[in-house]
Amino acid sequence: MDHEVSVTRVPDRKEWFASICRDQAILHVGCCDVPVFAPDTNLHIFLARLTSRLDGLDVSEEGIRVLERHVHGNYFTSPRDVREDYDLVIVPEVIEHTRDPESFLRELFRVSARRFLFTAPSFEWFRQTREENGVFFESVHGDHKAWYSPYTLLNTLRPFINEERDEVEVFLLSGIGSVAVLIDTHADVRPRAAKTAVALTVDAAREEASGLTQQGRTSEAIALFEAGFESSGDVRFAHEELHLRLSIGQNLEALRRGVQVMSEFPSDVELLMACAEAMERLGDPAQAAELRELARQHSSAPPAR
Repeated sequence: MDHEVSVTRVPDRKEWFASICRDQAILHVGCCDVPVFAPDTNLHIFLARLTSRLDGLDVSEEGIRVLERHVHGNYFTSPRDVREDYDLVIVPEVIEHTRDPESFLRELFRVSARRFLFTAPSFEWFRQTREENGVFFESVHGDHKAWYSPYTLLNTLRPFINEERDEVEVFLLSGIGSVAVLIDTHADVRPRAAKTAVALTVDAAREEASGLTQQGRTSEAIALFEAGFESSGDVRFAHEELHLRLSIGQNLEALRRGVQVMSEFPSDVELLMACAEAMERLGDPAQAAELRELARQHSSAPPAR
């Protein structure tokens, strides 16, 4: 249960960001600072003076409209809309707001970039909490879902890191009490699974995904199947994705993805069986049995005319 992570202390967050982002093509995730926007302190506006190209991604369309008045560039509300290549994707103080970090990261790592930088509130700030007479006092943003440490942020990102190729550095930002992880892929750009999958058959995608998995690039293999399904609508891509997730123990994510795809293919027997297996692994054999029975009924039903 004990873990050792080498860290570098950073005293000034803004100057550190400036040194990393200077003269780079940057995608800034969470660029709007909604709901507390102040032009004098907004990081996106600060970086606009230093970068060679600066685009933004944020879920707040209203916030983007405000920020566009200050900084020209491309703005997106979803990683799926990003088509540019970047030197660096920065994700400062965003992951702690997400309800499903793994899905958030899976979408984000589809962006073509050489480096990715994540920061999140450090557990060090948690030491400021106190308990008095059965009442717990915690100073934290009302939308935060988690605190992070050097190990837990690194562990959250680990499924998207190629241990053999990527260079990873961990930092503690002393001034604001944050932890940061910088991932350098040492590639010109990260391969874009969505572009590749459009031209792939299911068999070709399966073969390519097998190679990626053997190289430890499982997240890219999963993204390949996802992109294949989205571009073609062929449910067999989803079958392959679920089988891969189950094979590496991503049972909950397999179930979530299976349920999502079944909204389009409610009678698909293979989807039902994969969800049943995930449900059983998650400790609900009764629900798993119901799904298997439903799959049996669909497999024995006469074809629709």
